[in-house]
Amino acid sequence: MDISKVISDAVDNASYQTSNGMIDLEDPNHLFLVREELEKHLSAEIVDSILYNIYNPNNKKDAKLVEIAMKVEQSKINDIMDYLNSGKIFRADVVNQMHALASRDQMVYDETLTFLQDTVGFPSGPSEVICDKIFADPSEVQNIVGYLNKRTLTLKAGTSTTVTSALSGAGLPSTFVNWLSTYHWAANPSTGRGEAALALLCKGGKKESSGGDVTIDGKEVEVKGKGGRLRGFSGVGNPEAGHKVSMDGLQKLLDKFHKNKKVNTHKDYPFDVPTKAPAGTTDYQISKNSYSNNMIAKYSPTLIKHKIAKKKDFADLYLNSIKGVYTDSKFDLKAPSVDAEGKIKNVATYVDVDWFKAAYKLYAAHVDLIAIIPGDGKLVILDVNSNPTQFLKITSRPGFNKGGGSFGSAFSIDPK
Repeated sequence: MDISKVISDAVDNASYQTSNGMIDLEDPNHLFLVREELEKHLSAEIVDSILYNIYNPNNKKDAKLVEIAMKVEQSKINDIMDYLNSGKIFRADVVNQMHALASRDQMVYDETLTFLQDTVGFPSGPSEVICDKIFADPSEVQNIVGYLNKRTLTLKAGTSTTVTSALSGAGLPSTFVNWLSTYHWAANPSTGRGEAALALLCKGGKKESSGGDVTIDGKEVEVKGKGGRLRGFSGVGNPEAGHKVSMDGLQKLLDKFHKNKKVNTHKDYPFDVPTKAPAGTTDYQISKNSYSNNMIAKYSPTLIKHKIAKKKDFADLYLNSIKGVYTDSKFDLKAPSVDAEGKIKNVATYVDVDWFKAAYKLYAAHVDLIAIIPGDGKLVILDVNSNPTQFLKITSRPGFNKGGGSFGSAFSIDPK
């Protein structure tokens, strides 16, 4: 067996599995691919010996492996030269790609790729895609690379704009900015539309962050996509907790009602009031469209009429039900204003303004900025002091569902 040929074939085959058809001698994943190819023909012990000899951790660019890799690439180069000399007509995009490759400074390309991976924190695959896009037009490379060396864009809270408008201050080609503003990937860590653009083009931009999704100019930025939920940090629990507080609170009042002598000796007793608090999945919802079915609101008029409870008791019960979900002591929400029958006077205002502002403030306190990028080009930048009702619309509201998941305890939002 010709070991040199086996090694050469292994490197060749492994190169077809990389994104750019080349083996990166400093990429452990590429070496893993080479190992897999070698083990198809050789025992693990022999493979270990070969890799030890051709890949020395103290000298990663070992001459022998470089020589093998170059022989593999030379074969490809010969094929390309033959094709160029054939006189065949090329598609415009192929010509543009070859021109970009021929024009680029490989050292600058490698430095830019390293910058994307090590400084900005992008995974290797997306980094290569973005780097190729940067070098796609030779006439714009110097402009883009020059900007990346001195990134100056910052984000200001209380801004409602578009991603492209926010990034236009970089002075970069609109074609590149427009493409970057929608580029995203699902690989771990996943990145939504617009998130990569902010991390790359803003001052000090970085994908990795201790608290938010990206760091920009030393600030942690939480990025929310379409229908983003105000949850994910401590202090927001399960909506079933709200259901339980409501049901238990009503049960105490029902027990008191049925034990009251004036009540249970009344000729109309039991006034269609149950002994057990209803336990239906959606019996204690508080929102404009579902409050009419709330069991507390259903029985509060009778309980107040017979002096079992005061309207303040029901205002406090509604508030405590909400606080059963928002367990953080910093959750700052006052009890709703109720009418003489113990019913919330204006449910829509209480939920969509008072409750929403309190939930937003609790969430926003965990990061420096929140960037809402729904994927349609819009961009809203807010901080803990911003008024969310001015910039955001609610797409779904919390619900006290029995057996509901934690997602049900949070507001979902989009830019207005």
